[in-house]
Amino acid sequence: VDIVPVLAFLERDTRAIGFDRVTVATHLRTIRHGHELASAQFRLGIIQRELGNAEKNAAFQAANKEAIRMLESLRDRKLGGVDVLSLLAEAYFYAGRYDDTVKLCQDILIEKPYAVAARSTLADTYNELAVNEKNKKNDVAATLTYHQQAFEIRQKLASEFPDNAAYNAELAGSINNIGVLLGNQGKPQEELAMFQLAVTYN
Repeated sequence: VDIVPVLAFLERDTRAIGFDRVTVATHLRTIRHGHELASAQFRLGIIQRELGNAEKNAAFQAANKEAIRMLESLRDRKLGGVDVLSLLAEAYFYAGRYDDTVKLCQDILIEKPYAVAARSTLADTYNELAVNEKNKKNDVAATLTYHQQAFEIRQKLASEFPDNAAYNAELAGSINNIGVLLGNQGKPQEELAMFQLAVTYN
């Protein structure tokens, strides 16, 4: 939570809004502590997940579930703003709650159209939805739509942050995915064009 501008406001206008500074400062520390605690819980889960085995994955899911509970509590109390909502969207993503992730990211982007974390998470979610459509339903049209949605977001992020290797790699992955689907549809020329484009971002 970015508390600096809030503190600046308080320095100027605390008396005008009828709160004493000690009360408001205590409230702000509570917000910051809640956000930091929820963030730490989420990061702990990510570390456990990256360790890789089934036992650690169960620990990750438990940690992520607790992070979601804490972040939802902050959200419901309207504390933390976009930072909390973006982290909650990421936690939903790792919990496999893709519909919740998409809705929350879209809500964030209505308020903050250039929110980088929400855009990145939304692109990741579209990519996972594409994989699910392909593996579970073999719906090529829906799979292609999701990959195109991921591509559009990732293309903008890579354009805005050209030195970010992760964004470039993710964009290359989306282009490659679209190329594979075009090949499966019997469109070798379009497939080749996609693969050639993907190489420029690797």
